[in-house]
Amino acid sequence: MMLPAVFVETYINISEVVPNTFASGRCSPALLCNNSNSGKTLASRYRLEWFRAAAANVRVPYSLNENPIIMDRSERRKQKKAKDRSGRLKKEHEVVKQLNATAKKRSQYPEIVIRGSGVRHAEFFDCLRSAVGQVDFTDSSKFSSIERHYYKAIKEHGAAIANDLLDAFLNSMDGEKKSLRASVFSRIVNNLGEVIFEQIPLDIRQRSLPFANCQLVPNGISIVLEYEELESFPTSGAKIYSSRLKPTIRFHGMDYRVGFFDHALKQICSRMKEEHISYASSGDLFVFFAKCVYFEPTVLYPDQPAFLMWDYAWLPGVRQYDVYVKEVLGEKNINWSGGIPYYRLGYCPVAFENGFAVAKTFLTPGYKNTPEFGLLIRDRQLSIERKNTLIALTEKSTSLDVIKTQTIEHISWFHHNGLPQVVQMERQVFQYSNRPKVMIKDIEELRIRKMELIEQGII
Repeated sequence: MMLPAVFVETYINISEVVPNTFASGRCSPALLCNNSNSGKTLASRYRLEWFRAAAANVRVPYSLNENPIIMDRSERRKQKKAKDRSGRLKKEHEVVKQLNATAKKRSQYPEIVIRGSGVRHAEFFDCLRSAVGQVDFTDSSKFSSIERHYYKAIKEHGAAIANDLLDAFLNSMDGEKKSLRASVFSRIVNNLGEVIFEQIPLDIRQRSLPFANCQLVPNGISIVLEYEELESFPTSGAKIYSSRLKPTIRFHGMDYRVGFFDHALKQICSRMKEEHISYASSGDLFVFFAKCVYFEPTVLYPDQPAFLMWDYAWLPGVRQYDVYVKEVLGEKNINWSGGIPYYRLGYCPVAFENGFAVAKTFLTPGYKNTPEFGLLIRDRQLSIERKNTLIALTEKSTSLDVIKTQTIEHISWFHHNGLPQVVQMERQVFQYSNRPKVMIKDIEELRIRKMELIEQGII
C-alpha cells in the first residue's frame, strides 16, 4: 500500500529518531492508513502525536485502546505548570530578596513625616504624599555623598547632632573651598525638596504654587514635612488669597484684611523670582505672602488707593543686600544702631470687597501712576534725554532685573531725589513663630559685617 507523500516523509524522519517504533507491528503505518473512516481519523491523530512525542523523547502507548492525545497533553500541562510555578517562585524570591536589601539600606535613613493636609489643593497634596513615598536616599544620582552622610547622621544620632556635624564640616572648608560653603549648604537644605517636587506633574505645580507650600525640617531622627496653604475666599469673580495671620490695613478710617487676587499674586511672583514652581522658589514666595504683616497705605495717581510692600535687604552676601544696601544706600550711611534695612518692592492698587483690601495688580517703583513716575515727570532740572533714559529703565526693569543685572540707575535717582528706596525699620514687617528681629543688633551677620567695616576704616 502506498502511503501519502507527507506521511512517508514524516515516517522516514521519525524512523530515524525511533527506528523500532513501527517494527513491533503493534502500531504499523498500514494500520494507521487503512481505508476506513476511523483509520483515517486515527492516522491524522496519531501521526501528529507520535511524531511530536518521539521528537520530544516522550513514550507513546502502542495500544489503540489508550488515548495518547489526552495523556500527553495532561502530562505536558503538569510539567508546564510545575515549570511555571518554579519560575514564578524564583522570581518572587528574587523580588523579595531585592526588597529586603533595599529596605535594609533605606532603614539607615530618616523617615519623612507629613504634617498638615490638603484642603484647597488636595490634588497637589496627594501627589506630594506619593512623591514622598518614592524618595530613595540611596540613589547617588539624586543625593551627593555629603547629603547621604548627613541624613544617615540624622537617623543615627538625631537632627541636633547631625546639624552640628554639618556645621563643623562647612566651617572646615577653607582656601578655595570656602566660597563653596553657601552652595553646599543651599543644596543640602533644598535638594531633598527638589527631588520630591520633580515627581509632581508640572501642570499640578503650576496650578497650586505658591498658594500651597511644604517645608522640610529635620526633627529628632525624622524629617518633618510641614504642609500649609494660604486661605482663599470665593467672590463673584476671582478668588481672594490671604495670609492666615490676617494682616490688616487702614483706609478712610476703616480696617480691612489684606488680600490678593490671583493675577496680582502671580505678578508679584514673576517680579521677584524667575520661576515659582520649584521647592526653593515657591517656598520663598509662599513665606513672603504668608508671613508679611506690614502693608503701608498710599495713594497712586490720580486717586487710586493702594498699599506699598517692602522686602528684606539685610543679609550680607545676598544679592538684595549687595544691590540695595551697598550700591543704593551705601554701607557708610547705615545707622548701625537702628532697624533692619528693607527695600521698596512695589505698589498694589486695591479694590474693597467683603471686608478685604484686595490687590488687583502690581507696579514696581517707576511704573506709570507710581509716586516715582510722578517725581520723574515733575523734575525740571533733568534734560529730556536723561529723563527718557530713566523712564525707559523703569518701564522694562522689574525688581528681579534690578537684582540680577544691578541696573540701579533709576532706583538710585529715586532714592536720592526724595523717595528713599532703602529704609531702616524698627518694626515687624514679617511675623515668624520665633522672637521678632527688628534691629541690626539682632542679626548676627550684620554685626559681623559692622566689625569688618570698622577694621577696613569705612565706618
